[in-house]
Amino acid sequence: MAVVSVKLEPSRATAPIDIDSGSSPNLSWTVVLDGRDPPETAAIVVRQAPGIPRRGDKHPGDPFAFCRRLVPESLGKGQILWRVTAEYYTPGGGGAAGDSTNPLDQPADVSWGFEQIMQQVDFDLDDKPIVNSAGDPFDPNPEIAIARPVLTVSRNVKTFDSALAREYAGGRGAVNSDPFFGWPKGTARVRNWSAQRVFAGDFTYDRETIEIVFDNDGWSLQPLDVGFRESTKVDGVLTGGVEQIRDDHGQLISRPVALNRDGAAKTAGYPVGRAGPFRVYPEKAFSRLKLAV
Repeated sequence: MAVVSVKLEPSRATAPIDIDSGSSPNLSWTVVLDGRDPPETAAIVVRQAPGIPRRGDKHPGDPFAFCRRLVPESLGKGQILWRVTAEYYTPGGGGAAGDSTNPLDQPADVSWGFEQIMQQVDFDLDDKPIVNSAGDPFDPNPEIAIARPVLTVSRNVKTFDSALAREYAGGRGAVNSDPFFGWPKGTARVRNWSAQRVFAGDFTYDRETIEIVFDNDGWSLQPLDVGFRESTKVDGVLTGGVEQIRDDHGQLISRPVALNRDGAAKTAGYPVGRAGPFRVYPEKAFSRLKLAV
């Protein structure tokens, strides 16, 4: 065989989008001949070399683009070194708005909304604990309606990345370790990630939808610091042990009371604090999701 080698040139790969003809990516290969072919047939030999696409073949990275033209080009050196460029196109050309008809080139659909949830509240707007006149928290604490922003992004992808979806949406779901859509770290959480297979003629792609919910207070856990037991002290020094809390009559308490940072029971009327914060959701870089649309 006259062909010695065929090598793809990644640096020459292009993928322009034209307002009239849509997506038109190109790929190029370097082909080396052994020099035994006459000049009048060398171009035909390199065009038909193994690894060079044929007209009508799909683009390896764009299943909606077909090879429409092959251009052999001699690079000199006695008709031994050649370059073959495959020109692809998307059938149908531009869409109604002049965009590519390739679904993978379509922009993502982005929508914002709010979800209403009922949430127990421990503090009022003045950061005062919601407690009874004796300073004890209500059991259970009152609930109020809370509205949380929800971002929904739907986009077309060549193949649904189930591993990435499981990493960010599986289990407890991940919260952002980096700023995301103007929100600080720890305030955005992936709530759901779904995908649906779409068939378009002879081709398939996946339509995936990612839901992100935001919370101003973040997603760490900070429950009221109350309990039935307190840390033990000897001469004012913590011993590392705990004991049941008793009331003024020496009886075991029947409802939890507020604790201070040392784990000791607070006196009546003392403000109720929070325990934690506890990290209960894994933190991951949301930049990997490529949702900055």
